[in-house]
Amino acid sequence: MDKAIVFKKITEAYFKKGDWERSEKNGKAGLHFLGEILPLKKVPLVVSIIKELSVHLLPSLLPELNTRRKKNAEKYHTIIQFYHSLGWVYGLNDTLKFIRTTLRMLNLSGKHIPRTIERAASLMGYATLCMVIPLFKRSIKYHQKAFELFQELDYQPVVGESLQFIGLFYQWKGDYQRSIDHYQKSLEVFEKIGDINGIKFTYNNLVMNYIYLSDYKTAQSINGKFIGLAKKLGDIYGECSAWDGYGEIYHESGNYKKANECLNKSLKLAEENNIGLVQCTSTINKGKIYLEQGEIDMAILHLETARHLYENNNYFDQYTVQLYPFLAKALIEKY
Repeated sequence: MDKAIVFKKITEAYFKKGDWERSEKNGKAGLHFLGEILPLKKVPLVVSIIKELSVHLLPSLLPELNTRRKKNAEKYHTIIQFYHSLGWVYGLNDTLKFIRTTLRMLNLSGKHIPRTIERAASLMGYATLCMVIPLFKRSIKYHQKAFELFQELDYQPVVGESLQFIGLFYQWKGDYQRSIDHYQKSLEVFEKIGDINGIKFTYNNLVMNYIYLSDYKTAQSINGKFIGLAKKLGDIYGECSAWDGYGEIYHESGNYKKANECLNKSLKLAEENNIGLVQCTSTINKGKIYLEQGEIDMAILHLETARHLYENNNYFDQYTVQLYPFLAKALIEKY
């Protein structure tokens, strides 16, 4: 158990630094000490998803199977804490792994430690998974369950995190003002307890709301705070994402030169550190700029590159959905 806890702390540290590869590597090693196998290749991953989905569905079909054993509670607390950190990594990197991790958390917490912070975190992960599908009614139902349990247990860091994810829920639904309201509430929680990492992630998501609302001045101001914290904490993913955000802000403001400068910085960091999601979104943004400038061949080159990145990985559609309409437009313009 002691070795597993050391690996858990290392896994969390690499996640906060934006080093997903090392976070996953240490997570896999730590889970091994707890008797957990972390499947990484596609076939065992899909098999595990089917298994976990079956386990999730069986209790609702056969309620008598839903036993609530509490043996080895400390072990299951630690396992789910591993999966919680890895869930953040996979949510920004690999949808299939995110699905499997979320279902595994949900099943283990429901069976072994039902009235705990880890159970609430599992409910929150499942609510986010429902957003991805998307099943918004089911998602908000589980987000509320998670939030109520977090409040009951009175652990403020995860209360703030729950508010973040409800903010993301409303952002994905297109209710940007309601999303901002929840992010502001999460910011108040994180500022009160001094959680710099929580503040950083809240800034990151707030930026997108203000971009969608065409309030570029506010978006730029908040993005400045976000990149400042990312650099201070040594978060490579955060810095990379912030440059991508600046690129989108300047693009939407009509400053193509500044937009390209920022997107080039984002792409350099993404390529050097294997941050595929941001590499994909920044390449899409550059393709859009070339399309608007009438450089059709360059637009197609970048958008086809982004398509290759998307189709060879498992990124959330919500962050890449604009790829195909712009690629189609570029191809129509050319042919």
